[in-house]
Amino acid sequence: MKQYVALIGGVSGAVGTALARELSLRKEWKVYGFARREPEIILEGVNYFQLDLNDREKCIEGLSKLVDVTHVFYCGRATHAEQVLESPEDNLRLLDNLLNGIELAAENLRHIHLVQGGKYYGVEELGLWLKFVIFVVRVRQRVIM
Repeated sequence: MKQYVALIGGVSGAVGTALARELSLRKEWKVYGFARREPEIILEGVNYFQLDLNDREKCIEGLSKLVDVTHVFYCGRATHAEQVLESPEDNLRLLDNLLNGIELAAENLRHIHLVQGGKYYGVEELGLWLKFVIFVVRVRQRVIM
């Protein structure tokens, strides 16, 4: 049995692919990876599936079977036009849908890592950011108890 189980959101992008490659080479890791679109590079040892984080109900359904996930690595971003500021609200909604879905499923969740910078999630919007912090506190309490 693998010691750690990774869920990589945004696995079809450059960062997600690199992370999946690295973790899939390590014997102690089991790796799940999802994205809106099919990845161009399919790596051995990665369990791929498609999931669009824009749809909250499909997130809950799509993540419901991943009870063994211990670590979430979120490498995704909301779709946006080039040379235009990204919408923190859109990015935070995607992250929120992911966290709500995986929290219901993953009984042993221990770590959540946001691969992108805080500006994608509206770090300057205290109310939005607080929602993420509260989620992390709930997960930590579950691990400690």
